[in-house]
Amino acid sequence: MSGPDPIKTPRPPGEIWAPIPVDFFEDPRILRVGMKAELLYVRAWCRSKRGKTDGFVPDEWLESLAPVAKSHALERALGLADALIREGLWSRVEGGYAITDWFEWNPASDQLDARREAHRKGARKTNHLKYHKEPRVDCEHCLADQRSLSDSLERSLAVAEEQGESQGDSQGDSKSTFGPSSTNRSGFAESDDAPEPVGPPSEDLAQRMQELREALQSANASRPSAMTARTREP
Repeated sequence: MSGPDPIKTPRPPGEIWAPIPVDFFEDPRILRVGMKAELLYVRAWCRSKRGKTDGFVPDEWLESLAPVAKSHALERALGLADALIREGLWSRVEGGYAITDWFEWNPASDQLDARREAHRKGARKTNHLKYHKEPRVDCEHCLADQRSLSDSLERSLAVAEEQGESQGDSQGDSKSTFGPSSTNRSGFAESDDAPEPVGPPSEDLAQRMQELREALQSANASRPSAMTARTREP
């Protein structure tokens, strides 16, 4: 009975993989160090990937990774490490060892984390566009869209109100310039100093302002709240 196809079998969520060149076992350096040092090298490679140490192998890992018997384990593990150093597969650094070919096959941990975060952000954006027909409080994109819409409507309403005030001021100036005059007791004409009432904005502008106010009220009312239920997936 054959096992699962490694190509078609999906990876478990969160599983980390350590890439190793396919001709690794044919590397003359690996052939010279022997099977036990080779196994130590592969174990350290995988442990470094899981621990995000970028090819650094701390001294305290050595004894547990080396395929040696318990008796004189540390001494034998150090001998295997020395063999890897002689072949240039490892180098001695402060506090441990460095896998010399690490960055030829692995990106730095911070780069990998940034790449994964970018992937997660892209997935969240895709889910937002695909599934979130109604705003949700747990979606950063829903919240941003609602804030953007409200801000845009507020700016448009402010512009319309300024236009309405400008129209009213224009009408007031016109009335004060050409308005009626009165005659005082001396028979001299004098203008009426009482301010004329500011006229309303034009009908079209007033309708536009009303539409903007209603749209803004609707946008604010539809903002996700802490009580928003999750009714769509994901």
